Amino acid sequence: MKALFNYDSAKKHPNLKVKQIISHPGEITVIRSSPMNRKLLASKSDNNMVYIWTSDKYKLGNVNNAPSTPDMILMATKSDKHNYALRFTPSLPKLISASADKLELFDIDGPPIKR
Repeated sequence: MKALFNYDSAKKHPNLKVKQIISHPGEITVIRSSPMNRKLLASKSDNNMVYIWTSDKYKLGNVNNAPSTPDMILMATKSDKHNYALRFTPSLPKLISASADKLELFDIDGPPIKR
């Protein structure tokens, strides 16, 4: 996986402190944090897969871009075009994704399950 920033130069910047590194599969088209739990992240890749991450699992030691394992992988509807539609519902543990001409609602409450 290709690093999007140079970690060595980032750690020298006086106003930037890298706390965690998550190595993401593919290009990230959108990322959101849950309004109910800011440690819960959802990201969408260039192949329309949706990944659920618990951010406090990842520490600064991942500077070699070792593959990170998401808590859940959700299969969104395939689309030839990249899309950027991804949103947590404000009060329920659900995630809304849009691909092509479909809206999908994923229930993410419960144990991590790869779908």
